[in-house]
Amino acid sequence: MGSPLSTDDMKANEPEQAAVQIADWRPEPTDRRVGFYQLAQTLESAVKEDIERWVLNPIGIVTRLRHPIYICHYLRGIATGASDNGLPIEALLDVIALVRTHPWPVIGLDSHSQKVDWRETEYAAVDLIKALTQAGVNFGDRADEVWDFLETEALDRSEVSRFPDDQGFDPLHLAINRPCTRALETIILFTVSEFRSSGTVRSGLTDLLESSLRLTGHDGAEHRAIIAPRIGIIRHILSDWTKEHRQLLFGAEAPEGLGQITVDLAIKWGQPDRWLLENYSEMIRSSVEREVDRALNVLLLAMFWEIMGYSVKDNITFLQRLSDHASLPKVGGTISQLFGKNEVDPLHLKIAADFWKSLLKKKMIDILKGFGWMADVEAMDLELWTDLTVRTLRVIDGQMTYAYRVAEKVMASPPTKPGLEIINWLVRGEIEEWDRLLIIDGIKEFLSSAEVLRETDEYKRLHTTLIERGVIDSRM
Repeated sequence: MGSPLSTDDMKANEPEQAAVQIADWRPEPTDRRVGFYQLAQTLESAVKEDIERWVLNPIGIVTRLRHPIYICHYLRGIATGASDNGLPIEALLDVIALVRTHPWPVIGLDSHSQKVDWRETEYAAVDLIKALTQAGVNFGDRADEVWDFLETEALDRSEVSRFPDDQGFDPLHLAINRPCTRALETIILFTVSEFRSSGTVRSGLTDLLESSLRLTGHDGAEHRAIIAPRIGIIRHILSDWTKEHRQLLFGAEAPEGLGQITVDLAIKWGQPDRWLLENYSEMIRSSVEREVDRALNVLLLAMFWEIMGYSVKDNITFLQRLSDHASLPKVGGTISQLFGKNEVDPLHLKIAADFWKSLLKKKMIDILKGFGWMADVEAMDLELWTDLTVRTLRVIDGQMTYAYRVAEKVMASPPTKPGLEIINWLVRGEIEEWDRLLIIDGIKEFLSSAEVLRETDEYKRLHTTLIERGVIDSRM
């Protein structure tokens, strides 16, 4: 289905006139190609694209739109395009105050639009306040009014998640679609904004956080999904409160199972937090064992940050416990991603090399197989990388992931005897066939560049391997 009016149609008239057109439109009985919902979406796009015109008289537009389905999308359009550049904040707050009164009865347009009532506009109002807060808007002497609205929404927990909680949804995915938890998120953002300008925090925030943390089951998990990723900023603005409520957040006072879930959510959705790593190392390791997203990242990051409890020795000891664990082959790739192609602290490179050497010493094959990804760590000294890669291939019998990238790095570098040994291991080893084909594709050019090493044992071994596998003719 489509919209009976386009954004261009709406631009052709003044917003108030367009609002009347929208409110008055009704489909012909035989026309099933257009609908109210599509019209509301087009309105949202028009507002977003030309927000300055559509906020000149918000109350006038809302009263002309009449139906909550249109008002809801009108507010969302403003939220999507919101900035702090000249928006009429007072007028927009007046609109929010108006829709909260449910000013007129909702007249059904069709079976779908009847589901959109004044509650939907209140959800959109929360989203608008969130957008304005993120844009740096100062609500001035109406800040208390904004707070009261958000607090009312956050404390109304009667509306449950829109998806069944037995389908394996992440608590955050449920929370961002639930009115009370969306309001809780906005309250935290609003409070942080106030703290930046005034240095103070409303007492109501701590009451709201504590009541949220005492909720049990799925309800509690969804509220913690909002709080956990923001534990760093909450600790910044509420340092003493966080210390006093550590047990409620992560420890014995948390409802059953929710302390660990809070750590999991902080890891998965928040920024790496040194305080969390320092104080909850065993819970971090539990997250790694259960393969929580990004848990392995923070475990290794803590090693590079030299946080107590995550030394090379500590992490090696822990990883040794995870025999045949799915996360083990990912270690090399995770380190590569942490370093990326950017400038890397030399100390971090040294720690990475020490970690790699320890893995070799312990012959931790499952992890070492994934260290082909270290080829992407351009900051690592080439000679050191080559040495460690050769030693790794000897331990793992050539079974290295990302083999083509390893070979590509060797082939692009000045030829060396260790480099020849690396290529030999990769051609002989159990690697992905696609990787092998890519390596073989460039092998003749590589051999030509390595002609100066023709009399070395490494060259002769590689030459023999290539003949045995029919890659080159024996006369080469």
